[in-house]
Amino acid sequence: SLYVCWNSPGTYQVQLTTTSSSTPCASVKQAAVTVGLVSANITPTTPICAPGNMNIINNSVFGSTYAWSVFATCAGSPTTPVASYTGQYPGGGSSNPAMLPFSTPGTYDIQLIVTDAHSCKDTTTVPVVANGLSPQFTAAPTQGCPPLNTCFSDLTTPSCTSNPLSYSWDFGDGGSSILQNPCHNYLTGNIYTVSLTVLDDDGCTSTTTIPGMINASAPTAALVAIDTSICTGASATF
Repeated sequence: SLYVCWNSPGTYQVQLTTTSSSTPCASVKQAAVTVGLVSANITPTTPICAPGNMNIINNSVFGSTYAWSVFATCAGSPTTPVASYTGQYPGGGSSNPAMLPFSTPGTYDIQLIVTDAHSCKDTTTVPVVANGLSPQFTAAPTQGCPPLNTCFSDLTTPSCTSNPLSYSWDFGDGGSSILQNPCHNYLTGNIYTVSLTVLDDDGCTSTTTIPGMINASAPTAALVAIDTSICTGASATF
């Protein structure tokens, strides 16, 4: 056997010439050898607004298997991924570009390890950004008889990518407000769902909805007289 090492990728023509010591004849055989250099390469469309999908173009070459990992980096350099995928395209996709879902705003590292048919590996890591916020709020009082005047407090905090810019409240009864901490008067008895939408300084909008947050229902009196006709001085049963 003969072992040959090529230092550069490409297609090489290998020729073997066999001669005989007893005759002037020769035998020539040729074969093409393709030398590939496995390379991991991805191109993401960053930033995006979360929750949302990020397009990932896989430009890797000479790969046989693919291992994807997504690391959340807002709090430092983690060692445990928040998501992992296998296959040529992440997120279970079957086309290029594939869509990788991000449900939570933050900064992330997308890592791809590509392995070729000979177990050679190459790794690439690309930082990406998913802008957005996670709106939070409280209200008091949340229960009472109408008219019920309820004041809302915005508890939204900046993320590692975005800051709150403006607010839009939906109080569930047709009323709304653009104040950060509004009050609203519920005039009609009912149970109401409240939503807060926050626009951040990256142009992303994020909404949090709390179903049935406000109960402005008044108690309903019910009275049934058992004895509807009695004599003076007698007691009636209800």
